[in-house]
Amino acid sequence: MSRKRLIPIWVGCPACGRVAKTTPGDDDGLCICGSGWLVQLPDQQAKELNKPKLDGSLPLTELSADMARLWDQSERLGKEIARLKRIRDACKGRVLGAIGDAKSGGLPDGRVIQRVLVTRKAHTVPESTYVTVRVRKPSPNRAKK
Repeated sequence: MSRKRLIPIWVGCPACGRVAKTTPGDDDGLCICGSGWLVQLPDQQAKELNKPKLDGSLPLTELSADMARLWDQSERLGKEIARLKRIRDACKGRVLGAIGDAKSGGLPDGRVIQRVLVTRKAHTVPESTYVTVRVRKPSPNRAKK
């Protein structure tokens, strides 16, 4: 049985104007705004969306208060994830410390925690281009609304 590779498509929400690239069947079709269903965009509009526009030719896009709340939530989650990773790493470190120089440690419930030394071969990463997201404090020239 051969599986066909699904080709990503561009979809848009008529209610809020949101557009996204998705693979058919990845979601239920309801937009995250909760007010509309995502519909496939016409081919020409999808081609335009696929073209990179990060050359500085587009002006600043004003974002809504909803986007500000989403960004704030993203920042809060990032801080919480970092905090939880530090706690997880500390827990793992204490367990590895208890294992000491042994190859593995047995837990009371029968699970075994193994210490494995992994050597990764050196390799060259090919050049690539990607988008990074950063936030800056507002400049004094930009008036608050």
